[in-house]
Amino acid sequence: MTRRTQEYPTVPTADWHLQNTKELRGNKLAALDGDIGHIRDFYFDDNIWVIRYAIADTGSWLPGRLVLLSPHAFGKLDHDEKTLHIDLRKMQIQNSPPIESHKPVSRQDEVEYYRYYGWPAYWAGDAMWGMGGFPVLVPPAKGEIEAQRIYYHRDDKHLQSTE
Repeated sequence: MTRRTQEYPTVPTADWHLQNTKELRGNKLAALDGDIGHIRDFYFDDNIWVIRYAIADTGSWLPGRLVLLSPHAFGKLDHDEKTLHIDLRKMQIQNSPPIESHKPVSRQDEVEYYRYYGWPAYWAGDAMWGMGGFPVLVPPAKGEIEAQRIYYHRDDKHLQSTE
């Protein structure tokens, strides 16, 4: 849903970002250079009710492999084609840190994952996405990457499946 303003030809309306995850499960996932599988599930943060990851089932492309996809990577959602476009290349996804579906995602896993992609850590600030309300890409501060290596058990997020 969009609306037009004088400054911007198309502006998302307030409910643009609200989606029923059940309706998105099974949607195709398209990287910048080809299809990578489909949405299997979502992990959300049960403290502030925000989606942290889509779980990608890579199907026949990478048989038996599940991949975490952060909203940092989400592009356009094509409702007609039932496709979520991902702003990553297949090689980036193929070389990303693996996840084990039978274990919870620990902060250590998240640090490795965010370090791999070079994204700012959502847990590094007071807002929903670190320093802001949306997953925007801002270069990490000089000492941020090193600070993320420090692991505190109490910092583990309890990510929940939407199933």
